[in-house]
Amino acid sequence: MDMQSTIKAWLSKGDKTCNCNNLAHRQSIVRMLKALWNRQTLDEQMSHTTRKRNNVGFNAYDARFAGELIKAIDGNDDLPVKLAWSAKFLLKKYARQLAEIKESRNAT
Repeated sequence: MDMQSTIKAWLSKGDKTCNCNNLAHRQSIVRMLKALWNRQTLDEQMSHTTRKRNNVGFNAYDARFAGELIKAIDGNDDLPVKLAWSAKFLLKKYARQLAEIKESRNAT
């Protein structure tokens, strides 16, 4: 299974997938959110929008909610459980970018 499929499967429903009641799993979600958030421009981060159509970071529809999730993290490495469940399903559509990030980090 390639990295993108592995990430997508982990973020999906089913056995042996991400369980947002598990602190370590929530912390993984936070790392994924932050990695994608860091792909937004500073201007996009400040306004919780997406202005460039470059297939990097969050899309225009998700940027506002992603900004709210980032605010909820507020320097912690955790999210409230209810928000983590929402974030988990949001992140599933970003599996390609998350795989790119993971693979680039493994290459260094």
